[in-house]
Parts: sequence; structure tokens; C-alpha cells
Amino acid sequence: SSIVLGQGQRWSVAVVAPISEVEDTVKKISRRNFSIEAALVAGMFIFGLLIVIFQNHISRTLAVRVKLAEAEVHEKEQIYRRIVAQATDLIYILDLEMNVVLLNPIARKTFNQIYEFFYSNNTFVSFLKRKNKPDLVKRKFNELFGPFLKRYLKDQFETTIKRQKNHSFEHMVTLDHRKIHFSSRLIPIRDEKMNIFHILGMSRDETEKLEVDQKIYNTEKL
Repeated sequence: SSIVLGQGQRWSVAVVAPISEVEDTVKKISRRNFSIEAALVAGMFIFGLLIVIFQNHISRTLAVRVKLAEAEVHEKEQIYRRIVAQATDLIYILDLEMNVVLLNPIARKTFNQIYEFFYSNNTFVSFLKRKNKPDLVKRKFNELFGPFLKRYLKDQFETTIKRQKNHSFEHMVTLDHRKIHFSSRLIPIRDEKMNIFHILGMSRDETEKLEVDQKIYNTEKL
């Protein structure tokens, strides 16, 4: 600092603080800076810890939800399987080449009977083939019913593909010299892009109903 005297003269005066006071000030500043830094580090650590805890909580919550969803899907799948397995209607799935992909038990039993009945009367089929149960999966659906329905069922299948909607039709099959009347429906199955990739088929044996209707009709005529 300086002191102004008369006629523009200045004297320089040095002010010296005690060393202890300087050291104390430096220590206070250092402690304050250290406290601030420690607080920042602690805050960052606590914030990171909270994030980890929150993420773990979310992970556990998602894991529980996934397990519940999987259990629900599995339960529904089991219900659908039981419904299909115990259905009295013939249920089957075909690919776009008309090959059989899946059959429910009643469809497998009925189609096996029809297939065996047709080929047991075919002299070109060996005895060994007649004795073995045929595997109907991957066979052409229309070929299970013999040559008389082969073209007709193929036409119904192609109509479903062409129209891209449900298609119903009637057909008759001879089994053990008894005529069985089927009411069938083909339903397109679509993927997430709405493209048809399978055909769901359902056939119902209407023989008994038609016989009852015929008896009622005959009775009314009398």
C-alpha cells in the first residue's frame, strides 16, 4: 500500500501479516475445499447407489412380471391344448402346399379310418403297407379321402387362398360302406404382417343330424 504526502510524493508501506494467520487461512480454505469435494464425491456415490438400487428394483419387478406372463401364457396354452384335444369336431392345420401339419385326436382317428378304408381296397397297395398305421402328418390333405374327393377338396383349399377369407363347404365320405356327411370350414391363419401362412380346418360330422332331419321329414310327410 502507499501513503500520499504533500506535493505528489508517495511512500510505500508494506503490511505484513503473521505467518500463523496465513497458515490458518490456508488451512481453512483447504478444509473447506476438501469438505466440498468430499460432499460432491459422497453425493455422486449416493446418487450412483440410488441408481443401482432403482435398476435392481426395476429388474426384479420386470423379472416377476415376465414370470407371471410366462405362467399365464403357459396356462392359456394348456387350456387351448385341452380344448383342441377334447373337441368333438375334427381340427387340423395345413400349410400353403396343402400338407397336413397338425391333427387333433378325433381328426387323426377319423382320417386314419378313411385312409385305411380306401387303401385296404386298393389292390396296388401291399399287405405290409395296409398293416402299418400311416403317418398322416406331411401328407397332402386331399389325398386322405381317395380319388373321388381329391380334386374337390383341392378346389376348396385354393378358393380359400384366393379369397383370403373363411370358406365353408359340404362333402361326403364313404367309410365301412356307410356315408358320412361333413360340414367343413377352412380359415386362413395370418402372421404379424397379415400374410397367410397356414390354413385352419374344422370339420363336423353331420350324419346323425341329417338322419334325424330325414326321419322328421318323412314323419311329417306321413
